[in-house]
Amino acid sequence: TIVFDSDFDANILQINPKTINVNVDDKSVEYGGVDYKAILYGTYSFTATAQGLVTGDKVSDIVSSGIVFDGAFDAKTYEIAATLLDTKTSRNYEVTLVNGTLTVTPKTVTVNWGANSVVYGNELTVPTISGLDVSDYQVKYFLGNVEVNNASDLNVGEYRVVVTLTSGNYVFADGTTVENKIAVTAKDVSSDIVWNLETSYVYGSLLGIPAIRGLTEDDYTITYTTADGKVVENENLP
Repeated sequence: TIVFDSDFDANILQINPKTINVNVDDKSVEYGGVDYKAILYGTYSFTATAQGLVTGDKVSDIVSSGIVFDGAFDAKTYEIAATLLDTKTSRNYEVTLVNGTLTVTPKTVTVNWGANSVVYGNELTVPTISGLDVSDYQVKYFLGNVEVNNASDLNVGEYRVVVTLTSGNYVFADGTTVENKIAVTAKDVSSDIVWNLETSYVYGSLLGIPAIRGLTEDDYTITYTTADGKVVENENLP
């Protein structure tokens, strides 16, 4: 309490602004997470810290802080800018503003591998990553160290399946590339054989030739064996 006598001249008392530093608090969010979306849509409230405020004064009455985006922002760092407000409270302080840092970290994702084996000729299960566009990652198939260009027509064998992230907004638990194995097994065509054979033929008559539905003659061979185990050609059957 200040008590003035009757001779007090009001012009001789000057109250100077108090010098303070206001630091915008750093913030870290995961790409695509709840806080990320709140920042994107402008509903997140950034905070700031000030030491030495007079009791009853609030930092929110002195500065505002935030970031304005006109579209989705990527996984990297951004400056959180502080703005000095023109209020009764702010005019009582000489303020030094220190901006904060927003760190957007990549979202950790996992691969849906699907079946690890497929019968030759059946549709291949292509690995996917939930929530990602196909442009965010690549899927490649390798036989040994040789890349297979036409993944939709893999021959029988074991293949390495390599999934690589192409967007910096996502990461696997162990990096940006993971791999698995898939086996293409032979198709059982026993039920597709058309024998075209009779139990007996008259010598010199036309012999039926077996076939396999869905296959060409280049995909199989036909062998004739006599009772004593001798292999002969069709046209030379005795």
